[in-house]
Amino acid sequence: MKTQTKITQSNLTPQIAHNILVEGNMRFVANLKAQRNLKEQVFETSSGQYPFAVILSCIDSRVPAELVFDQGIGDIFSVRVAGNIINEDVLGSIEYACKVAGSKIVVVMGHTKCGAVTAACNGVELGNITTLLSKIKPAVSKYKKDNTNFTDEMIEDVSLENVNVSIKKITKESSILKDMEANNEIEIIGAMYDVNTGKVEFLNN
Repeated sequence: MKTQTKITQSNLTPQIAHNILVEGNMRFVANLKAQRNLKEQVFETSSGQYPFAVILSCIDSRVPAELVFDQGIGDIFSVRVAGNIINEDVLGSIEYACKVAGSKIVVVMGHTKCGAVTAACNGVELGNITTLLSKIKPAVSKYKKDNTNFTDEMIEDVSLENVNVSIKKITKESSILKDMEANNEIEIIGAMYDVNTGKVEFLNN
């Protein structure tokens, strides 16, 4: 599979970029890999990069975006932070990926059995983790009632809602990305990764 170039990137639409990710995940689930020369891609990207997608995902070691979508060097920007939350630095990174570097799709990808979401549901407070988990609390509050004990199923619901919260924050707090989406320059979409199967389900935002 060829390395992304300025020409191939500019010829992509958000829908084509979306389809590339879907097809890549299908290969991953089937335990197949596209043929690519990684050493050659290192050389070819040494003078510039033209990724077609930016993936915001969790730091969880089971969810490496490049592998999950069967992509090579120079294909995607991978933004990783516990709980796939949005803050100023993450938002700036996504803006750079799309407005400056030309990416066509933004995927906010949560996952099942998320430790950060579980900790937020359980009210964990510890050092700087407390500040991070506070950004997941809006999703928690949708399901939390007085003295709620979260079941595994409820935690998965919170994980899904947390993706939706991040999607809304992107367009609310970034006029750059909101305008690009309105002009069909990019797609902004949520997704959930299943750590049991390796499958990514894209969400209808």
